[in-house]
Amino acid sequence: MTIAEAIKEYRKLHGLTQSDLAIRINRTIRCVRLYEAGSITPSISVLEKIFNIPFDEFITNELINKGVI
Repeated sequence: MTIAEAIKEYRKLHGLTQSDLAIRINRTIRCVRLYEAGSITPSISVLEKIFNIPFDEFITNELINKGVI
């Protein structure tokens, strides 16, 4: 799963619109759309705001899900 796919899935799973997420992370709706399209990649600090967890925990979860660790 790409970062773009993860952002979109997380947003939908939590019942957020793109506008809701934009407000939550202090970005524009256009920016959220670009994140979800994979056109731009959010910074680590923005990823932490989106997923509401420290980045290292996010990466660890992804590695576990992929069977790497």
